Amino acid sequence: MIAAWLLVSSLSLGATPGPSLAVMGIEPKGGITADTADLIADAVVAELRASGTFSRIATLKDLETAVGLDRQKQLMACDSTSCLAEIGGALNVTYVMAGSVGAVGESMVFTLRVVAAATGNAAASVTERVRSRSPDVLLDRVKPMISELEAQLRGAAPTGLRESAPTSSEDSGGPGLLPLAGVGGVGAV
Repeated sequence: MIAAWLLVSSLSLGATPGPSLAVMGIEPKGGITADTADLIADAVVAELRASGTFSRIATLKDLETAVGLDRQKQLMACDSTSCLAEIGGALNVTYVMAGSVGAVGESMVFTLRVVAAATGNAAASVTERVRSRSPDVLLDRVKPMISELEAQLRGAAPTGLRESAPTSSEDSGGPGLLPLAGVGGVGAV
């Protein structure tokens, strides 16, 4: 079944070279609903597809097709890098992305991380603190976070924790980033 899915995927995409990615979704934490996390995950997938960086992007629906129901339940319950690598192997992708979003005080923390499927090693990670409890502000952060992950996959150094704040209605540029003094790397995935 996996071979048939891979054949159909490769035929529909042509012979486009480049890395492939499985997006495992966004885990809701601390006051964020599963529906909100699913919608944010949809926005992440849409932005990844629009970027053109990946030759193929597999989603949870593809995992449902590629593995049996019992195995899918086991894989969906995992969050470790080795488990993400196993998912990547089942879907025959270069990288696996997982994320989380949760409320902390009057802010939200939004994390996206990418694991190399072949090795299980962390390949890229970005975490952003958004000074708002409104989940729609997170949608404005998807594109810059995807750009950051893609830059890291091309060899750029991680930027560490990023902080954004909603701007006033007078500023039409969207949420701005505020540097955090003394905050280092991204941490272990």
